[in-house]
Amino acid sequence: TDNVALFFNYFGSAESQTGDTNNTQDLRNFYDVVADIGLSKNVSLNMNFMYGTEDNANGRTLDAEWWGFSGIARYDVNNWFSLNYRAQVFHDQDGARSGSRQKLWAMSLTPEVRINSNMVVRAEYRHDESDHYVFSNRDGAGTASTQDTLALNALFYF
Repeated sequence: TDNVALFFNYFGSAESQTGDTNNTQDLRNFYDVVADIGLSKNVSLNMNFMYGTEDNANGRTLDAEWWGFSGIARYDVNNWFSLNYRAQVFHDQDGARSGSRQKLWAMSLTPEVRINSNMVVRAEYRHDESDHYVFSNRDGAGTASTQDTLALNALFYF
């Protein structure tokens, strides 16, 4: 239909974990499904599910598996201002992608201003949380299970 777009992506390759470039037995596979759905003229959703595996990612016979999901809701308030809310979950049960066996979740709120047809300015507040202490704490002397960030960006396009 005109208001739905579905995408399926696959990436795969041989990944030698032993430094032996002739070893093509270890495979990394990554599957990605994206759905863009226009609910109305002013409201849209983007949903993304990904799943990956890697043979011998953490040493011989220690295969890895990870998956994640994200959803974005966008509301166009008018022709120059939009609000975006994103929520994400990432489960790296073997620590192969993030360096730590953990479950992560994040959310962000992003107001967006379209200055003209060639420029967009966004501010973003983001909150990340893990079930382990993987983030640097505020004074940099230890670790924390959460982090909050603010960002500002300007996009110019032609």
